[in-house]
Amino acid sequence: METNILNTAADEAGGAGEKERLQKTAGGLGWRYAIFAIAVIGIQILVSGVVSAVAPRWAEANISLFQFLLIILSVDIIGFPLIFILSKKIPAARLESRNLGFGKLIVCVLMGAGICGAGGIIGNIFHFALTLPFGVSMDDANQLGNMMLYSDAPIRILTVGILAPIFEELIFRKLLVDRMINHGEFAAILMSGLMFGLFHGNFSQFFFATGLGMFWAFIYIKTGKIWYTILFHMIVNLSSSVVTVYLSQGYLQALQTAGEDMTGMTQEGMLSMLIYLGWMGILLVCCIAGIILLIVNRKKFSLNANAAGMSKKEVAGSALSSKGMLLYYIPCIILFLMAYGTPIINLFVNK
Repeated sequence: METNILNTAADEAGGAGEKERLQKTAGGLGWRYAIFAIAVIGIQILVSGVVSAVAPRWAEANISLFQFLLIILSVDIIGFPLIFILSKKIPAARLESRNLGFGKLIVCVLMGAGICGAGGIIGNIFHFALTLPFGVSMDDANQLGNMMLYSDAPIRILTVGILAPIFEELIFRKLLVDRMINHGEFAAILMSGLMFGLFHGNFSQFFFATGLGMFWAFIYIKTGKIWYTILFHMIVNLSSSVVTVYLSQGYLQALQTAGEDMTGMTQEGMLSMLIYLGWMGILLVCCIAGIILLIVNRKKFSLNANAAGMSKKEVAGSALSSKGMLLYYIPCIILFLMAYGTPIINLFVNK
């Protein structure tokens, strides 16, 4: 009996010590990523103000190009080196390297499509619930979609299809997971996914970004190869923000040419519509297949327990409520307020 009591006391002491270590690591990453987020927001606001004052006509005429360049400047050129330097003092683990076979690569792509589809539906429900009741139009509510739709393909491919996957995976997977993995797989995956989702700053992206962030963190942990998640990220971004946008541009142009009664539809316009609808059908099939695969393979997503025996609830509470993480929530909340408050305020001001 005395042995059991001593063992229990030792376990509790070890659990308390791990809780403090977990909070220290999560908090340390939290305030560092808060500085990163504040820097990104501040640079975008500062540069936007300067360009609008110095060259307002150019900024208005090239709004999509300007916004993409802002992302490259704030996140890739300044933000990434900043968070890399800030995070160097936090000890990082080296993950064991493993390969994914071609079959598993395809399965992972389909699972990602399933997460995108399900998360996108949930996110858009929240997104429009916060905008449409105020009379905000669909165009004003979907500013991100408009930026994509009216942008040039080359800059969209470079920014969204290539640079974003590289730098976002390095920032929210490589740097984060390597420093959280010593506290267990669950802690690393939770932090990576949630911080990635919050940084997107709107509900239309939050749910699928969080889900994909967790999924890609799981893949990175199991393979130890960040280029896998960069590849999956590129596939998602290129298929949605590049291919889908390009085909939808042709589809919308065909509708405008045809008119309300569709009598002006040309063969080229009809082909554009069929290609777009066929592509959307392919995405739908991939989404459904991915959801089925996620359900069938759900037991394979079992995660190693925390070394000190903490439950997932205890791990989540300790990590997400740390002081540093509370600081990270502040700039993310600002992004959400900017996304939903701005069109609502503009609507009432213009009235």
